[in-house]
Parts: sequence; C-alpha cells; structure tokens
Amino acid sequence: MTTERVAGLETLERTGPVAIDFDTSAPFPDLYADSVQVGVGPFGVQFTFALTDPQQESVRRAIGRIRVSPQLAGVMTRILRKTIRQAKAEGINFEVPPEVLKKLNLADEEM
Repeated sequence: MTTERVAGLETLERTGPVAIDFDTSAPFPDLYADSVQVGVGPFGVQFTFALTDPQQESVRRAIGRIRVSPQLAGVMTRILRKTIRQAKAEGINFEVPPEVLKKLNLADEEM
C-alpha cells in the first residue's frame, strides 16, 4: 500500500495503490457530504451527494451529482472495498451503527 501527501494539503492523505496521477493545478470543487443516493440505469450510474440539516435530520441539501459509466462504478466499488479492507487492517475504524445499516438494508459484512 502507498500513502502519500496530496499536494498542498498537509492533513489529507491518499491511501492505496497510485496508478494514475491527476492534474489538480486547475481549481475544482472540493466537497464534503454525509449522505448519498445512488441511481442506476442501463447506461450509467448517478451519485447524488447531500448534507444533513443539523436542525432537521430528515432534510438533506443536495450539494453535487456525479454520473459515471457502469464500468467505472464497478471499478470504484472494487477500489473502495480493497482500500477499506487495507485501512481496517491498519486499525482505521469504519464502524457504522447497526440501526443505520438496518435502515439502509445493508449487512455489516458488505463493507
């Protein structure tokens, strides 16, 4: 596993195999989300990211949408699984409360 500092960000690290370098010299949105919706169609996968309103937990404000090919979504899934497994082995905690998993109809072992 490779860990390196992301240029210009002293507190953020990118973990995992580095196969492709991205040109980050031009400005681009840097977003944080605490919610996601996923939509799947025959020609693509759509991720809509949102933030939960701290005053009304049932309200989520969409902050961005990314559309990718089904192939990239499949590769992303594999990269996330591999990276999370490696991070867990290094002691990083990815625990999600059981009630959240149940609400999302997910099993803990799916991660």
